[in-house]
Amino acid sequence: TAVSGTVSSINTAVPGTVSSINTAVSGTVSSINTAVPGTVSSINTADPSTVSSINTADPSTVSSINTADPSTVSSINTADPSTVSSINTADPSTVSNINTADPSTVSNINTADPSTVSNINTADPSTVCNINTADPSTVSSINTADPSTVSNINTADPSTVTVCNINTADPSTVCNINTADPSTVSNINTADPSTVSNINTADPSTVSNINTADPSTVSNINTADPSTVSNINTADPSTVSNINTADPSTVCNINTADPSTVSNINTADPSTVSNINTADPSTVSNINTADPSTLLSLTFQIIYTVFHCISLGRKMF
Repeated sequence: TAVSGTVSSINTAVPGTVSSINTAVSGTVSSINTAVPGTVSSINTADPSTVSSINTADPSTVSSINTADPSTVSSINTADPSTVSSINTADPSTVSNINTADPSTVSNINTADPSTVSNINTADPSTVCNINTADPSTVSSINTADPSTVSNINTADPSTVTVCNINTADPSTVCNINTADPSTVSNINTADPSTVSNINTADPSTVSNINTADPSTVSNINTADPSTVSNINTADPSTVSNINTADPSTVCNINTADPSTVSNINTADPSTVSNINTADPSTVSNINTADPSTLLSLTFQIIYTVFHCISLGRKMF
C-alpha cells in the first residue's frame, strides 16, 4: 500500500498466507488476526501507529518485526512456543506489553529509547534470554516461574532495570545483573541453589533485601557506595562467600544458620559489620576493617571471658 488508512483489517484462515507486508505511511496494518502456523512471517514498517495489534494462536507466527518510529508494536498476544523471536525498535513507547505462555518466547529484544519493554510476563523456561536497553525507565517489571529465566540484562542509563521485584522458584535464575545507578536490585527472592551468582552495583540503595533458602547462594557481591547490602538472610552453608564494600553503613545485618558462612568480608569505613548472628562453628572466618567502631562487641566479649575465667580460678583454689 502507498497511502494512509489502507489495509485496515486482514483475516486469514489457511497456512502460508500474508508472508510479507511492507508499508510506508502511518495508519497502515491496524489489525492482523491469524489462526494457523506460518502466517505473518515478516512485517516492515517505517512510520508511527503501525502494527497496533497482533493476535496469533499457533507456533512460528510473528517471526520478525522491524519498526522505526514510536507507538509501534503496542500489544502482542501469543499462545504457543517459538513466537516473537526478534523485535528491533528505535523509538520510545515500543513493545509496551508482551504476554506469552510457552517456552522459547521473547528470545531477543533490542531497544534504544525510554519507556520500552514495560511489562513482560512469562510462564516457562528459557524465556527473556537477552534484553539490551540504553535509556531510563526500561524493563520495569519481569515475572518468571521456571529456571534459566532472565539470563542477561545490560543497561547503560539511570533508573534502568530497577528489578524492583524478581520472584523465581527454580535454580540457575538471575545469573548476572550489572547496574550503574541507585535504586537497583531492590528485592530478590529465590528458593533453590545457584541463584544470585553475581551482582555488581555502583551507587547507594542497591541490594537492599536478599532472601535465599539453599546453599551456594549470593556468591559474589561488589558495592561502592553507602547503604548497600542492608539485609541478607540465608539458611544453608556456603552462603555469602565474598562481600567487598567501600563506604559506611554497609553490611548492616547478616543472619546465617550453618557453618562456613560469611567467609570473607572487607570494609573500609566506620559503622560496618554492625550485626552478625551465626549458629555453628567456622563462621565469620575473615573480617578486615579499617576504621573505628567496628568489632567493639567482640573486644568486650574477649575481656569479659578473661575476667570470668580468672574469677572461676580464684573460687576453685
